[in-house]
Amino acid sequence: MRVKILVAALAALLVAAGGASAASSKIVVRGTFFVAHADGRDGVRDADRYLLKTGAGYFDLDFTQAPAVQPNQPVLVAGEQQGREIFVSRIEATGAATHVVRASQTLDALVMLVSWPSAPPDLVTPAQAEEQVGSTDDAWYEEVSYGSLGMAATATPWMTIAAPGEGCPLGQLLTEAESAAVADGFDPSAYDREIIYVPFTASICPGFAGFGFVPGRITWILGEMDTRVTVHELGHNLGLWHSHSASCFDASGVAVPYGPTCYIAEYGDLFDAMGLGFPGVGHFNAAQKKLLGWMVNRYRDVTPPLRGPVKAKLTPLESDGGLKALAIHADGTTFWIEYRAAIGVDSWLSNWPGALNGVLVHIPQPSDASNGTNLLDMTPTSTDGFLDAALPVGTSYTDPSRSFTLVVRSASSAEVSLVVRRPKK
Repeated sequence: MRVKILVAALAALLVAAGGASAASSKIVVRGTFFVAHADGRDGVRDADRYLLKTGAGYFDLDFTQAPAVQPNQPVLVAGEQQGREIFVSRIEATGAATHVVRASQTLDALVMLVSWPSAPPDLVTPAQAEEQVGSTDDAWYEEVSYGSLGMAATATPWMTIAAPGEGCPLGQLLTEAESAAVADGFDPSAYDREIIYVPFTASICPGFAGFGFVPGRITWILGEMDTRVTVHELGHNLGLWHSHSASCFDASGVAVPYGPTCYIAEYGDLFDAMGLGFPGVGHFNAAQKKLLGWMVNRYRDVTPPLRGPVKAKLTPLESDGGLKALAIHADGTTFWIEYRAAIGVDSWLSNWPGALNGVLVHIPQPSDASNGTNLLDMTPTSTDGFLDAALPVGTSYTDPSRSFTLVVRSASSAEVSLVVRRPKK
């Protein structure tokens, strides 16, 4: 089965006189390659799509296998073009990937509301779109980033574009939306972010709620102008992948917090905005915040072998002051330890006491394909799955290589007290 790719190609090469031709023709184009990550409405569907940007619009491509190039990398693409679709026979990098994630400023977003005759405008108004991104999402990011990142938004009026083709023609949507915005007096390139919103009833990309470049400046919101989807897709733009959960087993098949065999659930982290998101839109975890530059002087590295016990007090990840996390480096991975509280945008966590009575533990996704994180189940023998994933107060955890033992001594609404020591013999 072929992998869908989005490519922006030179108009002179792609468009015949009077419009795009449905006939097949050879094509060679250069541009910058992007990755668009897909997010399902049900939290299950997940797929990557790709984009090559040049000076003209965006076009779908088919690949027989996923390309071995990086996001934001200049590439050369050759293949067969049919209308706005290219069947790729060759893709190669022509330079190094370049992208600077700016996660310490106020980002200006242009929200482009687009519809067509068979998918008329829904109840989302320009004012509501600006309120969602420029107020609700702004407050969310201001809190989660400890004041480093904010959002501002300008929304277009509803704009009528040509009905897109079948399937999931993201490139066509973006091309048409940008053209319509320019015709209405907007300059999409002048904004830090472009958000394309289509009505819920639009019969495109069935089953998907949104797409976002990872990293990049473009998102598509498919009929769900809400915090769960917009915050998540904007997180992709910042360079974040998904927050998974890892169900692990030892060599005997016994469930353990972390072991040689782990089964990954793509959106399995219930407590993180880059995870499932349906119970609530939770703070990014400490490992993600570190990637975005928001953890300077807020976390502490611990590297075994330990000469003596390491004592620490973590304040809630949601509050601004104090130590937020430990990063314990052991046996080739890093165990990120954080303490969560039901405050601020995480107030909904009051419904999930199993996440609050102790500390949550994440490890980086062990893959070169993404920077996603895995939530570990620190109570693997319970029947509640990841609902009580925290390592509880009064218990301890020793990693498989016996490099360290983590002890949760006590917890209050203000802090949790931890000790990291050598395992007992």
